[in-house]
Amino acid sequence: MPSGFGTRDKPMSQSGNFLHDLMLAFRRWRVWSYLAVNDLKVRYARSRFGFAWIFISFAVWAAGVGFLYGRLFEIELREFVPFLTIGFAAWGFITGTMVDCGGALISAAGYVKQFNQPKQIYVWRSFATQVMSFSLSLLVCGAVLAIFGRLSIAGVACALPGLALLVAAGAGHAFLFSYLTPFFRDLPYALSSALNVVFFVTPIIFTPALLAKRGLDSFYLFNPFYYLIEVVRAPLMTGVLPHWMTLAGAAAYVLVLGVVAFGVVCKALDRRIVYAL
Repeated sequence: MPSGFGTRDKPMSQSGNFLHDLMLAFRRWRVWSYLAVNDLKVRYARSRFGFAWIFISFAVWAAGVGFLYGRLFEIELREFVPFLTIGFAAWGFITGTMVDCGGALISAAGYVKQFNQPKQIYVWRSFATQVMSFSLSLLVCGAVLAIFGRLSIAGVACALPGLALLVAAGAGHAFLFSYLTPFFRDLPYALSSALNVVFFVTPIIFTPALLAKRGLDSFYLFNPFYYLIEVVRAPLMTGVLPHWMTLAGAAAYVLVLGVVAFGVVCKALDRRIVYAL
């Protein structure tokens, strides 16, 4: 266990001020990154390939589903497989930060109640696990882009602002839902059900052109998740910055999410969270 985890380490003591404790917990990145890596080790304990299963399972899925749906929709595989792979990787990260991170404080309830240290550490821990898994999925995306001749340094560079927005949104999701879930224990199940529907009206399997052709373009034009995904996918596939409206849509969502998360977490729930665990 990294140093600084124990209760005798005064700098680790929580102050009751959310922003102060949030930054204090963030500066202790060695603690929550260690815990996140350990969570992945436990998940794949005694597995021959360990973390590589994230890479392997996603690669097999991308190859099989990409080929099947590409032929089904009569879309050129060079265009569709990277589109599907990047979209699904981003979607998995978005849903993971909403549903899986929702249980961050519940699963760490014993630590929160027994140790006088910033409880935000456990949210960063869960969020870091999602970032690690997403990073491995991006390796598959890079391999797919390379196989189809679409990987470029310019595309990776142009995708960095979009990745920053996507990660910022993920952090907002993680804190918002990790604080809400202890008060509303049915929330993860409701979210999973709702997101299963949203998945099919978000351009991940179905391209925007296909949805627009069926008169369903409003389903993604007013869908914030589309902008979060497209702000990463478009530059990786085209090698240029995404359209300014796409960037604006993603940035607007991150801003609204940040305001809502701050209001809910900092102003309403932070001081009461321990009583709900």
